[in-house]
Amino acid sequence: MEHLYPNMENEQILEQFKSFDEDSNFISKNFTELQKKFGDKFIVVTKSSVLANAESFDKILKKIKEKKLDKGEIVVQFIPREGQIILY
Repeated sequence: MEHLYPNMENEQILEQFKSFDEDSNFISKNFTELQKKFGDKFIVVTKSSVLANAESFDKILKKIKEKKLDKGEIVVQFIPREGQIILY
């Protein structure tokens, strides 16, 4: 079976999934506070910490590049403003 991430060891992959899960849980648990502070913006989260925010996806990508963040170690999430509903 071909490995989805051929340059990564299984332990590294599991660590990234664990980190992603922890950061996703951080966003869920702190959503109301994040909404008050970052409503209507994109945020970058890693290690349960917000590293950057921006008004558009292009701007958040620019900040990720400027800060030289590893895209495999961050979560990018749009935070709607209070009262706004996002349907997927």
